[in-house]
Amino acid sequence: MPTAAYVFGNLVPSSTYGEIDIFPKGSVGTATPTRLTSTDLSVLGGILAVSPSGTVVGSGACPPCSYTLVEFSASAIGLNATPTAVINYPGHPNASPLVSPGALAFDKNGYLYAIQGAQSVPSEPASIFIINPGGSGSLSGQYQTIAGSSTMLSGVNQSGLAVDASGNIYAALEPSTGAPYVAVYPPGEYGNVAPARVISGSNTGFKMPGSIGVSAGGTLYVFDTQSQEVFVFAPGANGNVLPIAEFQSPQMPYSSPMAVDASGNVYAYNLTNLSGPQALIVFDVGASGFVAPAFSITMPTYLGGDSGGPSGIAVAPP
Repeated sequence: MPTAAYVFGNLVPSSTYGEIDIFPKGSVGTATPTRLTSTDLSVLGGILAVSPSGTVVGSGACPPCSYTLVEFSASAIGLNATPTAVINYPGHPNASPLVSPGALAFDKNGYLYAIQGAQSVPSEPASIFIINPGGSGSLSGQYQTIAGSSTMLSGVNQSGLAVDASGNIYAALEPSTGAPYVAVYPPGEYGNVAPARVISGSNTGFKMPGSIGVSAGGTLYVFDTQSQEVFVFAPGANGNVLPIAEFQSPQMPYSSPMAVDASGNVYAYNLTNLSGPQALIVFDVGASGFVAPAFSITMPTYLGGDSGGPSGIAVAPP
């Protein structure tokens, strides 16, 4: 396997509490992961991100709904781990404004990005939070947001988030009516900022874009959960553009999360064998058409998820 991969599931399919398994670079076949377990992790939501320093952030457990997100430093990873930082849930006495983010990403400087505000939860302000390294508790004075009428975030389901090496922010967005799109926001700008680019239209192939990722060179990967295809776009893509490549595999179903490493390898999850061993699957750079994964890592039998597989995948930053 080209780089270390982090897989977020729960201890058994009926468990409330989450587990993150870390598979080292070079893993192939049956591999033994490093396990991160905590009663403060929840598979509900199951979102996951890894910082350049190896800090892991995942969904907070609910109940008891004390924390929206929990953070573990690289040195805190292990069984029955205690978070090194937490971001408080709105019901907490010292509440934060971050309610239930739908996706997470880190930039190269360790800032955490979180997107929230689905159509189904109109009480959550549609926004992208940019949280300072080490941000915790109520987040008072520790974050900025992208929010407002010009952002194209309101009234849409937000299912994917990524930040490239230059600090551009990518969000996969699905409005209740009209075509879905990927909005790209310029680095270093906050508030009611319009996207610098919007990738949308019939040429893109988008039907229901979900997880997204960006390589170190700025190539954008979008997993469309309806067509079950990965669409690949050239750096700087804008408007109604054709992908430069697209691929699909019978081992990568609609519900799979996806991650992309710096080189452009694509990591997903094989959910086609719910009655037997499941696997983390990796597609090579340049995958095109109807392809089989280049690598496969068998998952431990104790690591399940809401529908039999994990809810989040992340890769180690370069």
